[in-house]
Amino acid sequence: MITSPLVELFPSLARHARTATRLHPTGGEVTMYDSHAGGPLLWPDGEPWPVCREKREVEEQVPLPDDLVRRMRDPERREAAVRELGGGYTGWADTADGRLVGTKTLWRRHEPHNPLLPVAQLRAADVKDLPRPKGTDMLQVLWCPAIHKGPPWGPVVRLRWRRQADVTEPLEAQPVSRVDHARYALRQCRFEPERVTEYPPRDELPVRLRQQVEAWGGGHDAMAVAPGWKAGGYSTAPVTGYTPTECSTCGGRMKLALVIATSEAGEGGNWQRPGRSDPDEPTGVLIGRYGSLRIFVCTRCPGTPSIEDIQ
Repeated sequence: MITSPLVELFPSLARHARTATRLHPTGGEVTMYDSHAGGPLLWPDGEPWPVCREKREVEEQVPLPDDLVRRMRDPERREAAVRELGGGYTGWADTADGRLVGTKTLWRRHEPHNPLLPVAQLRAADVKDLPRPKGTDMLQVLWCPAIHKGPPWGPVVRLRWRRQADVTEPLEAQPVSRVDHARYALRQCRFEPERVTEYPPRDELPVRLRQQVEAWGGGHDAMAVAPGWKAGGYSTAPVTGYTPTECSTCGGRMKLALVIATSEAGEGGNWQRPGRSDPDEPTGVLIGRYGSLRIFVCTRCPGTPSIEDIQ
């Protein structure tokens, strides 16, 4: 098991250690019975497939009135015409018949509602650090591959928890999702699980230990927290900064269930497996600005409440 050398520098970190399972997505064929990214799910025949009913970002071409276009092209009347046009336009184009149209970002629902796209399936037998509610041994993650209003500002995510043995008649012909955002469509990858030992990022450390780490100044977070797709362990929050993830039902601390990452690469090769190298972007997914989507769950409460955010 790979562990960080940080504990040799700061022995008191040992009491805060957690194990995590790095998933190491690797391109290849998968089946509905495997742990994988982007492949078919072990879904019961007869159970409704989840769909997206939320508004998503679309770009539409809006024809502009000829009179307004003429005034926009007149230097003396342009300013008033642009005010009349209003905002929200991202570009302009001429149609085949010579008309001017504006490209505008709008929010529209899928009609009909869009079947969600399989993102990941994790078997507890393969992923030892997967937090899960009692009586389940599988997590399925789906999303709508479009940009929706947040939080988080991105795909609409849904989770399904199952007991694998309960699915005796699986759905063979699974729905096809409409993909609006190409980098939310994943390449099929099998997982190569690897357990690692992690330590809290700097912002989660007790005050005295954090001060020691800051005085050292040696890139603590990159050495403490493994990169890439993983289940369990710790995660960093470079965009929002650290805030405790509390369950809206019981108020207790939620557990990190899964990190869906753009890149598998870490800083400085701290988490490189001996003799192995991961492809940088095996799934082809792009989260935020080359970041990660974190999924936290509360396994104590009925329904397993979850929170997603993008970092």
